[in-house]
Amino acid sequence: MPTKYPKDFDAVILSGTSIDFTYATTAVASFSFEIANQDPSGRFAGIPNGYLTQATPQSIQYPFYRYPFFDTQVFNYQVGNKSTNTFGELLTLGNIVAPSPLFTGPVDVVNGENDFVFCGGKCALPTDKTAAVIPFFYPAAAKGSQSYSVPNTGHSINAHTAAPKAFDQMLGFLKTNNIV
Repeated sequence: MPTKYPKDFDAVILSGTSIDFTYATTAVASFSFEIANQDPSGRFAGIPNGYLTQATPQSIQYPFYRYPFFDTQVFNYQVGNKSTNTFGELLTLGNIVAPSPLFTGPVDVVNGENDFVFCGGKCALPTDKTAAVIPFFYPAAAKGSQSYSVPNTGHSINAHTAAPKAFDQMLGFLKTNNIV
């Protein structure tokens, strides 16, 4: 959105993104998709074959959660309430984030330190993949821009025990930049 409408945003906060797409195909493979209407739960019976869902709890945990730093009740809830994706969503993932050279507000990038989807489980090695997002996607970002890698956290930041640290950092970013 800030690429198309840069003046409509006071600030941007991104999470779960990187400029390194090296691990994207491995991440998609780890999702272990099955045709949703074939899922043994029966929850998706009757929907067209173009809908997919993750086949096992492991195909949710491995790419999205950093073991053991999450509440197993939250994880089990997600497994029990998993949703669907479509082939179209998967084929257009690369179009979600595009450079926004005209956006001049502050940018905050918050990733799980162990995000598998965009960092292969190591956002700080060999370089800080979280910090690299700002100059790549937002070259004109304001000086108040920040990046933060949430310790012991995978791609699903909100589902980890360190989520409050991420929320505190984001709120701090907004306060520092007089957004709230």
